[in-house]
Formats: sequence, structure tokens, C-alpha cells
Amino acid sequence: MVAVPWLVVQITGCSFLADLELPEGGDSPGGGDGAGPPVKDEPPPDGGGPSFDASDPDVRETGTVSDASTDRNDAKVPPPPPKYANEVMADQPSAYWRLGDGSGTSAKDSAGSHPGTYQQGFTLGGNGVVSNDTAVRFDGQSGRIRLGDIFDFSNNVSCTLEAWVQWSGGGTGNIFSKRASDRGGTGYALFVSGVDGGRFRWTYLRQNGDRGTSVTFDTAAKTAFVHVVATYDGNIGRLYLDGAEVQTSEFRDSLVGGQSELYLGNNASGDGGFSGMLDELAIYEHVVSANRIQAHYKAADSK
Repeated sequence: MVAVPWLVVQITGCSFLADLELPEGGDSPGGGDGAGPPVKDEPPPDGGGPSFDASDPDVRETGTVSDASTDRNDAKVPPPPPKYANEVMADQPSAYWRLGDGSGTSAKDSAGSHPGTYQQGFTLGGNGVVSNDTAVRFDGQSGRIRLGDIFDFSNNVSCTLEAWVQWSGGGTGNIFSKRASDRGGTGYALFVSGVDGGRFRWTYLRQNGDRGTSVTFDTAAKTAFVHVVATYDGNIGRLYLDGAEVQTSEFRDSLVGGQSELYLGNNASGDGGFSGMLDELAIYEHVVSANRIQAHYKAADSK
């Protein structure tokens, strides 16, 4: 044997020094002098380990071999939850006040061209029903959003009113109002009021002077947000709470034009102020179906 000292051997990126004894008369275990069997480059027999390309990104990054295609197929990412604003916009609102305004006095319309103006007793930045968005708190007295003379829905024009409401209680809290006052006048309104036993009464009203029809429904008092929707198809008024239809009524009279201005959170005379939080208010110039109303309710993050 001939000892060859300090032979540097490199294996998979690491090097070390070793004394390697080689057989006499040859340069390697498979040398060309016939002293040992030649080393053959052959694939492993059946059942042997898999071959791989070291340039594969799975190998470079982890130092291990994996079936990348299988991993990708098995890693099924669940679809994201429905987004509330997308559900609303899918039903083509004519106006959509999300009330997530960060400052100032302008209430942005996310669907149309009807921005409103915040007036007096309001506070921006409250916790609403949609993640990463806010709601507006009204003081129950002078606070409101003024929108001007829009959305008369005169004669028998179909419509839908939609809102998320967290009412603190009191006399009457207008959510939508296109009436001169709570004591009369032509127009329509969607509001909540307190009744005996501390219960809440939800009302959708359409009125021509001293003639009017309403659809109402009483619930237990709630501190959480309530999803309230009113629809009118030219004949029947329907009221929905938290995604479910709760009451209907046949509306006898059609409305005439020339009503007062539209307000959110109060009425024109300022005697029907809403006390609490309003969020995600929308108006549609058509009837939104019961299935779609339920889809809106389910899409909200906080209920």
C-alpha cells in the first residue's frame, strides 16, 4: 500500500482532509491497470432512491427533495369570505353611503353622485360592521346628513332602503327621512322608535298629506347592530330585519312629487334625530330580492 497524505475530499459542498490508502500499482480503486473493477455510471436498480436536479428550487431552498407538483395540488387555499361592499354593489344601488369618512363634512357616495353633508351633532370613526371601515355616531338631536331633494319615488316607483343600525333608544330615530317632520307631510321614512316594555318598533312609512300606510315590526331591545331593509314594489311594502322578512303591508296611496329634502339620521325639521350609530346605508331604485338581502346580511363582519 502507498499512503497518500492530506488528500482533499469534497462532498456536497463540504471539504475535509483525510489519509487515503490506495492499492499498489494503481491510481484509484477502479484504475486502468486492471487491479480493481471499473466503476460504472449506472442508474439505481428498481426500488432505489429517486434522482433529482439540484437546481430545483425546492432543493436549493430547503435542502430536501419533495414532489413540488403534488404539494402545490394539495395546498388548496379556501376562497376569501365575501366582502360586504361587493355584495351591495352587485345589486346596483343608486347611492351607497358607507359612512367610513375619516374627516371633514362630506359623506361620500360610493355608488353614485349623491354625496351628503354632515351637519352638527355627529362623530366620525366609530366601529362599524365591516372590517377596516368605520361608522358614524349621531347625537339624537341635531346630528344628520343632508342630501337635498333626491329620490322622490313618487307615484308607485319601486325602491329599496337599506342600513345597519345601532340605536341607543329614545323617542323616534329616523334612519332615512324625506318628510317635512314626524308629525305629517308627504314623503317616506324608515325609522325606529321605543314602545312599551322597552321594545324597539321598526317602521317603514309612505304618506300623502294626512293619508299614509306603514309596515311595522316590534323586537326586543338590542345593543348590537341590526340590519334593516324596506322594499316597495309599487303595491306591497316589506320589512326585513337581520336578513329575514318580518312583515308586509299593502300600501294604498301613491306618493306625489315635490317632497322635502332627503336626510339620513334625522328629518327636515330636525325633530326626529337618531341616537346611536349608522353604517352602510344604500338606496336602490328597484326591489332587492329576499335572497340578496340575506346575502348582504351574511357578508357583514360584525353583527
